[in-house]
Amino acid sequence: MASPSTQPPLKKRQLPDDLPRLVSIRITGPGDKVVKANIKGSVPLMKLLKMYFKELSLDPQSVEALYDGHRLAPNRTPDELGMADEDEIQVVSRADGGSNCRRVCF
Repeated sequence: MASPSTQPPLKKRQLPDDLPRLVSIRITGPGDKVVKANIKGSVPLMKLLKMYFKELSLDPQSVEALYDGHRLAPNRTPDELGMADEDEIQVVSRADGGSNCRRVCF
């Protein structure tokens, strides 16, 4: 049996450069439910959001997804947004309506 010092060094496996980038994203929403998921950087975020909505039984029409405080267009990808691992998407209740007062309303 060869001693550990005489064994040949292990070769590192080379991965192709064209492999898709995986991004680990956190989604937080109503009730502080947090879901972590890995998604390819080139996949639209709608795929991830649909999974989240289904898991929490949320109506997509009643909530909005925010990234860095801005409304998230679901057809955007993590690569387009420059997302990094552990970035967070917040799902919040949609606030529709408002007032048509032309003066200050209290």
